[in-house]
Amino acid sequence: MTNISEEEVKWAMTCHLAGLVWIPLYWLQFPLPLVNVVIPTLIWLFKRENSEYIDFQGREALNFQITVVLYSIVLFTVGIIGFFIYLAMFGADVEDSIGAIALLTRGINQTQRIVSILMMLFSLAFALTAAVKTKKGNFYFYPFTIRVFRASS
Repeated sequence: MTNISEEEVKWAMTCHLAGLVWIPLYWLQFPLPLVNVVIPTLIWLFKRENSEYIDFQGREALNFQITVVLYSIVLFTVGIIGFFIYLAMFGADVEDSIGAIALLTRGINQTQRIVSILMMLFSLAFALTAAVKTKKGNFYFYPFTIRVFRASS
């Protein structure tokens, strides 16, 4: 494909940038689960028939956002296990069940925040790079991405 129109570039960039919608929502304390997957999916589904370029870039963006969700789940799980290992090794100086629940809640909350910040940095770095490359009409492959949706033959 040599001739990529401005319209195709615009929609391909939108696929990449739509996955970042969750970031301001998270910081406004209005998290919407999987919004980073749903919006690029909708754009890709409605526009993929129009262009090979949009189809490819939309598929890449969708694969990346699914990968971000999977990495988040893994990191959160590892963080919670690490928190429990920390409690087992160093103990918790808690005298009643209310204190134990508060400690557990705080540990889970901190783990969730750390994972969110890591995933935010990961998403920003690669989605913005993808948008810039797409703006130039290049085909961008996300690194560290699980390819759930492969190119059609």
